[in-house]
Amino acid sequence: ALAAAVGSRTDAALVAAITGTSALVGGVQRVRTERALAELFSRSAIGARVRRAGTERLVAAGDLVPGDIVVLRPEDVVPADCRLLEAEGLEVDESSLTGESLPVPKDPAPVAAAHITGRRSMLYEGTTVSAGRAVAVVVATGTSTEVGRSLATARQAAPVTGVEARLTRLTRASLPIALGSATAVCAAGLLHGRKLTDTLASAVNLAVASVPEGLPFLVNAAQLAAAR
Repeated sequence: ALAAAVGSRTDAALVAAITGTSALVGGVQRVRTERALAELFSRSAIGARVRRAGTERLVAAGDLVPGDIVVLRPEDVVPADCRLLEAEGLEVDESSLTGESLPVPKDPAPVAAAHITGRRSMLYEGTTVSAGRAVAVVVATGTSTEVGRSLATARQAAPVTGVEARLTRLTRASLPIALGSATAVCAAGLLHGRKLTDTLASAVNLAVASVPEGLPFLVNAAQLAAAR
């Protein structure tokens, strides 16, 4: 917009074309990445044995709803937060959630405990059945589970790191230099008696040249390709 305002329409068109092309290619890359991730998630989705309408069937964990009755066997991954109804020699590996290295024995007897390590009648999503069998009722799914809430909290508090942080630092360092250089060129031109329009054009061209329009696109494309 600045380049066009001072008459540098060619520069304005070039910047617009580069930015538009970057946005288009970046969008295509993002769609391809999301499709690849969706396919990966569908292949690695956790299954759950559910009792519905008197029959036992295998469904994806994402299809579970509170109130479903799930059947668990050794080496099964718990698909959602559940309350035990029946248990036979049940032990669960909760290291992924609590850090406890040893399997935890479970029992259907109701327990009131403030911390999840004391809730022996509960099973939590992402933990693994080490031994025994169980029948449990789903009480929470998705972001309502213990691990879901933890992930949501971690996502909100996640610091900016890696390439994104470096780009931010680069922008903060280069922007004042670009603006300062443009201002200096403009001031020098005015001191030498040049026309204001010519001086502004030179200053704007310098500022535009200081901005690497293709760099964010290249970084984004590289990250998406790595994700795929």
